[in-house]
Amino acid sequence: MNALNAPFWKRCALALLLLALSACVQMPAQPPAGVERLYVLYCGEGAAKDRSRWSPGFHAGEPITLTNSCYLIKHREGWMLWETGFNEVIASRPEGYPTPVIQWRWRASETLSQQLAEIGVKPEQISRLGFSHAHPDHIGNASLFPQATLYIQKAEYAYLFGPGAKAPTGPANYQKLRENKVQILEGDDDVFGDGSVTILSTPGHTPGHQSLMVRLPKTGTVILTGDAAHFRENFDQRRVPVQNFSKAQTLESMDKIARIAQENHAQLWINHDSEQTARLKMAPAYYD
Repeated sequence: MNALNAPFWKRCALALLLLALSACVQMPAQPPAGVERLYVLYCGEGAAKDRSRWSPGFHAGEPITLTNSCYLIKHREGWMLWETGFNEVIASRPEGYPTPVIQWRWRASETLSQQLAEIGVKPEQISRLGFSHAHPDHIGNASLFPQATLYIQKAEYAYLFGPGAKAPTGPANYQKLRENKVQILEGDDDVFGDGSVTILSTPGHTPGHQSLMVRLPKTGTVILTGDAAHFRENFDQRRVPVQNFSKAQTLESMDKIARIAQENHAQLWINHDSEQTARLKMAPAYYD
């Protein structure tokens, strides 16, 4: 007698048995998403009269505006901030802040703290902190995050705090970083251990410059290049600013970024490229 011809009570018992057996089978759990959101924050801008400082031999005498972004990452294990921008004091100066070194002027119409508050994040909630390098437009508000673990290349930590280190030009608020818990890196690093956020060692602009690769569930992979290049033309043409620490390392790092971007079908977000920045969604909007 097959199951279809069995009495009704037997068919019911068989169905219940199969249901119970299926409940005992442990189906593999779907791994939770690593990065949930990425916010692009406005962190000031700088205006200069001669673009050729950033692209030697080209654009002599042309004015330039360099945008400056910070990036807030919501991971299932907590908040990470990448870059901290110009010191917030600049936002209180309508005339901006004139820098004595290369004769350009920094401005900010909104503070980093204001934007974090708008998203609903307090500085003490930031558990991981990193920046591409230790120049004042990237570490200007670093001291606001004493609870965060700092991720920094060994060469950059020495550049910032080692013997003979010079304080960054301008009103940068970073000295409290000496008291932060620090993760000293010597190369690439998988920040959360799940492949969703990877620090890429990209020296050249400074001794320990680094970039950040972020894998988003819908947007895909994004590489935050920092100052590995200041705008897309420089990246595509492999042009190196006169102020960089090492031209050879800069070119090697741009090649590395290009290779990793191709392998991961990644977008390149170039921090100071004003044309690209104008096309990005800014906080409180976000990428997921």
